[in-house]
Amino acid sequence: MKKNLFALLLFVAAALPAVALQPVKKVAPTAKKAITGVKKAVSIPPIIVKGNVQGFNDGEKIYLTIFQNRKMDRLDSATIKAGKFEMKNIKVAEPQMGYLVIGKNNDMFFDAIYLDGKVLTVNKNGKDNNNADISGSPANEASSAMNKELAPINTQMNPLREEYTKSSTTEERKKEIQEQFAKIEKQTDSIQTKYMKSNMSNLLG
Repeated sequence: MKKNLFALLLFVAAALPAVALQPVKKVAPTAKKAITGVKKAVSIPPIIVKGNVQGFNDGEKIYLTIFQNRKMDRLDSATIKAGKFEMKNIKVAEPQMGYLVIGKNNDMFFDAIYLDGKVLTVNKNGKDNNNADISGSPANEASSAMNKELAPINTQMNPLREEYTKSSTTEERKKEIQEQFAKIEKQTDSIQTKYMKSNMSNLLG
């Protein structure tokens, strides 16, 4: 049963946006809390999201999306010009987690963003998932710090996921990968718990 569950997690990891995999074990409760609005609903003013993105072409679109009704809905978009973008008058009923998306198909990059501030500033350097430094609210700033700490660990996990799903990977090797994953997940658990406990007053906690 444990082996089948592990294989299922890897299958889901391959199917979902990479931004939702930080780290795998904690995605569901974190996303559920942010998206379904565990926090009490409040009336919030329109939000501005702006910033710099390096490594992308002028004319490319950046989208702001939220997950609702079992699908991704676009709230706004902007065109990247000289590495800059700005989205104005973003309206949500309550603070929640969204995603910044650049690209399409197999060349798509995601960053989680908490829609809980008046002006959110994004600095993204390079084509990678969840590597943006986002400021403008405590949840975003804490999340950015956490992602930086998790980045080396996620780098270890990615090739293991790929190797596990290859048809050429032996059962013996898959067992070894499971053991490696278990050790890595303990590290991610420790880091996430630290940030969640210190951010109980915002969406990250």
